[in-house]
Amino acid sequence: MLEALALQKLFQKPYKSITFEFHKKAAKIIGPIWNMVITEDFRYSETIGKKPLGLPFLQWYAKHIFLLSAEKQEIYNSFVKVMNPVSPMTTLMHPKIIKNVLKKNVDGSSASSRQK
Repeated sequence: MLEALALQKLFQKPYKSITFEFHKKAAKIIGPIWNMVITEDFRYSETIGKKPLGLPFLQWYAKHIFLLSAEKQEIYNSFVKVMNPVSPMTTLMHPKIIKNVLKKNVDGSSASSRQK
């Protein structure tokens, strides 16, 4: 969806190279989602390649988003919108979501939070 909106904006401007501009904008939209996928790939020792900066934190945060998405409809909806890309990745960094992640980490409010 976000890619389609970016393409729509490009068609409204007199660009000579719409293809290049679109790919540039699409990469910015898809890049964060792709990084989230790569973050999960690096949970497996067989995965090779350059690891993203801050990988342990990214894996920690993603794990809590996944666990919370099974418990809280609002977080699930946000996660699905990001992964489909209807909403930007920053949606998962909303203060309400961060608060839930931190609360889950501090009080371990569910059995699933103690699983690896």
